Amino acid sequence: MRINLKTYGARMGCSSCVGAPTDYETFEWLKSALRRKFPITRFDFEYINVEDGTIESKKDIENLILPVVEINDHIVSEGNPRLKDIVEFIEFLIESRKEDRSV
Repeated sequence: MRINLKTYGARMGCSSCVGAPTDYETFEWLKSALRRKFPITRFDFEYINVEDGTIESKKDIENLILPVVEINDHIVSEGNPRLKDIVEFIEFLIESRKEDRSV
C-alpha cells in the first residue's frame, strides 16, 4: 500500500508564530517520524507552498490554518499537527487494506 501525504504550508511563518517551527520544518519532522513509525510502509511525501500561486496549492485550504496535512485526499490536520491523530489515520488505512484483502 502506498500512502500519499501532502503538507500545504507557507515558507514564511506568521508574526504570531515566533519560536514555532516553519511549515516546511513541520513537514520534514512528519516525514522523519512517520518513516520511523511505519518502516515498511511506502510513502509519497509532498510539500506544497501555498504562496507560489498555483491552482493546486489553493485547493480547498483557503479557510484552513496552515500547515494542512492531507493523506490520500483526506484532510487529517490543520494548524499544529498532532502526530497521534496522523498515526491513527494511517493505521486505519493500513487495517482497512488488510480487511479488504482477507475478503
